[in-house]
Amino acid sequence: MRKTFLLILTSILIVSCNSKIENTLEDIIDNFSFNKTKSNSTEIIIKLYDITTTKRRITDVEFFVSKKEFKVINKQQLENFDKVFLNAKKTGYCCCPTAVYSIHFLNKKEELDLFYVDTASI
Repeated sequence: MRKTFLLILTSILIVSCNSKIENTLEDIIDNFSFNKTKSNSTEIIIKLYDITTTKRRITDVEFFVSKKEFKVINKQQLENFDKVFLNAKKTGYCCCPTAVYSIHFLNKKEELDLFYVDTASI
């Protein structure tokens, strides 16, 4: 039992000291969480906020009026929504985005999660 515990502890220390492995594990956890939320959704609402017209900071994006709103409500649209993320890359913070999207994941009108996406171009 003690050997097993020491082996697990050593493995955790080795993995946690390697930032590449740590980033990979973080990506796997993030992807699992995001994919689970998507699969449990019956409706997705995407709102586009064009912040170039307001010249305001993004911190209060909820107070902006959305420029466009898209609803993903049927099975075909949900499948097509998945395709958007096939070539998507997880990147760091975008310092000067020109647009912000909010993505609301709903299941029978109950909000499961909300994500914000910064973009450098629309």
